[in-house]
Amino acid sequence: MEKSIYTSIKRRTMGTTCEFFIQYKGYEDELLTTAKKGITEAGGKILGDNLKGSIELPIPGKDIEGTYTITPPTINISITKKSRLVSCERIEEELAKYMDPPVDLNATNV
Repeated sequence: MEKSIYTSIKRRTMGTTCEFFIQYKGYEDELLTTAKKGITEAGGKILGDNLKGSIELPIPGKDIEGTYTITPPTINISITKKSRLVSCERIEEELAKYMDPPVDLNATNV
């Protein structure tokens, strides 16, 4: 079975919210399994299925909340609750940690 491979990540910032569009190759169930494992081990949560759900991601000192939807080959992650002190770039760095293989942010930001 082919591993999930992230081909690009785009970011849109809108005030106190962030939106990420991640292109990938592979299977949604592998992608969610990998993300759930990493985020859960870090103290966060992903609740949902291969189409949509919610995400809670701990960032030292500030937790963030949002939703995700999957329309192959794109994952849309909308961060709806975050501190103004936490930048979208910081959230992106945290999200990249849970990807298999990890996203090279320097090579894939658009």
